[in-house]
Amino acid sequence: MRILFCLFLLSTLCFFSQSSRCSECSQPPVRILVLGSSTAEGTGASIPRNSWVSQLENKLKKSNKSASVINFGRSGYSTFHILPSNSSYENRPPPDVERNITKALELNPTLVIINMPSNDASYGYSNEEQLRNYRIMVDLLERRKIRYLIISPQPRNFTSMQTRKQQLSLHHSLKSEFSRNFVDVWQVLVDGDLGLKDAFGSGDGIHLNDFGHAYIFEQVYARMK
Repeated sequence: MRILFCLFLLSTLCFFSQSSRCSECSQPPVRILVLGSSTAEGTGASIPRNSWVSQLENKLKKSNKSASVINFGRSGYSTFHILPSNSSYENRPPPDVERNITKALELNPTLVIINMPSNDASYGYSNEEQLRNYRIMVDLLERRKIRYLIISPQPRNFTSMQTRKQQLSLHHSLKSEFSRNFVDVWQVLVDGDLGLKDAFGSGDGIHLNDFGHAYIFEQVYARMK
């Protein structure tokens, strides 16, 4: 009887051990790829873990340890830097083949998030160019049936009111065309002069502080549910 009881106890422990492992294995793999510029990279946050991308990864890992967030954000990047590797436009920067949409697709992401706040406008690129670039990337994602989110432009304290209005116009265009996949942070971050609200700015009129990063994280996470 003692031997039989020991065998029963051993089989029971093995069952629960396997069940625990299977429970972890049953969670679907989550791999999120972020394409972007300085905000995605974390500029303005007081410490790296306060950036919106880091907050997103930490939140996801609490419910799924296998979740991963791959951040291709790089300060100074425009939509041209993240275009497909075979893209080429006169007087425009070539794609970064290690941080663009082509490289992202090679990694088979569950979700791609595009976060390009204002650099295109600062370089003098038109809204028409930017919209074309977004369409090219979205077309690739939809063909592969990969879910995506586009974060709205951010207000910026441009010296030219015309450029500020250009940002507002881009916001409206992106929201209209990609409404089902659009994360609107513009409406809360913008002030009455179409600049960045002081409460969310890091002090340079361009980048977000911890409150700004937290707001983007909250909006992105809400759209992922």
